[in-house]
Amino acid sequence: MAITITGNTGISMPDEGIEAKDLGNGGIIQVVNAVKTDAFTFQGDGAGSYSAVTGLAVTITPTTTTNKIIIDVVLNFTADSATQHCGFQIRRGSSLLSGYAPTMSYGDRTPSMVHTRNEGVNNMQVVPIQGHDVPGTTNATTYNVYASIEGTSNFYLNLRSGTNDAYTNYAGVSTIRAMEIVA
Repeated sequence: MAITITGNTGISMPDEGIEAKDLGNGGIIQVVNAVKTDAFTFQGDGAGSYSAVTGLAVTITPTTTTNKIIIDVVLNFTADSATQHCGFQIRRGSSLLSGYAPTMSYGDRTPSMVHTRNEGVNNMQVVPIQGHDVPGTTNATTYNVYASIEGTSNFYLNLRSGTNDAYTNYAGVSTIRAMEIVA
């Protein structure tokens, strides 16, 4: 099977298509994504527990047991109290991705894949998260986003915490994308 790329005629693809084995390591086989356009809120429990962000998950069915899944997330959030610390995780189902759990002793600290601090009640923060996984299965696999907030503050996804409904108060969207990569 040959793919021909020339400067004059463009790309010539074989009629039978391209098989994953022909892509070589690093080739992208499939991409799935989800966009959360509504709001999600929760109140911290004062112990650093994580809450699943409902409506922000993707399910991908790997074609082999050895391929990698790359997961990208972009969140827009704020809190009802300034300078509140927040942690975020990508999980396969309800389990933290392999290799992303702290291996050091962290005492009472709350583990996270990404950590940030809300810089003000009226400041929505953008948080990018990236992870990878080798689920070792060809069954449908779901990836979820989890969030934690300091103390008993309220966490707001895609929405500013203020109640002022004005054109200067922006709302956001949050996304998750999973890509299967030939390994």
